Amino acid sequence: MEPGIDTIISEGFVAGLADLPLEEVRARRTAAQRFENAVSYVRRLAHGRLDILGSEVARRDDGAGVFEDLVGALRSSLGGGAQSRTAPEFGLPARAPQDLEPTAEADPLVADLDVAVSPGLISAVAEASDEELAAALVRLNAFEDSISARRRALHETLDALQAEIVRRYRDDGVDVSSVLGR
Repeated sequence: MEPGIDTIISEGFVAGLADLPLEEVRARRTAAQRFENAVSYVRRLAHGRLDILGSEVARRDDGAGVFEDLVGALRSSLGGGAQSRTAPEFGLPARAPQDLEPTAEADPLVADLDVAVSPGLISAVAEASDEELAAALVRLNAFEDSISARRRALHETLDALQAEIVRRYRDDGVDVSSVLGR
């Protein structure tokens, strides 16, 4: 049985790594990476919904009454590229590129997002009352805080797993060519 996200972000998941076989450490890293990809995907969905709701609130605050104003504003707010962290000392990304396709691990997280703010509200945002928008923003911000905290915990887990793998390559003389298939 595959571990769930709560198991992966628990301290026990990375306890005693030095005593585990290298293949087990790698398997744990792979499982953690799948969940990190799922959490990052759902976090991006939440940010998109936050942008849509925020754009509608701003449109109303500006006194604009035309729905097309919202659509135009969304082009700029949703069109901004994602910022990636880099390891400045090497000029490289801090983490390996991710598979951005949603996985089965994302399904329950997307369901939780849909409970926080339904896709129906997002698609009919111009018809929502000010109170509905305000309540949705509160729920969505709470969801984003929660998913971001889980993502940070997953990064800590991944960092610990990766550090153990690197330590073994460095200190234990693990043959890198066996990993590369040479």
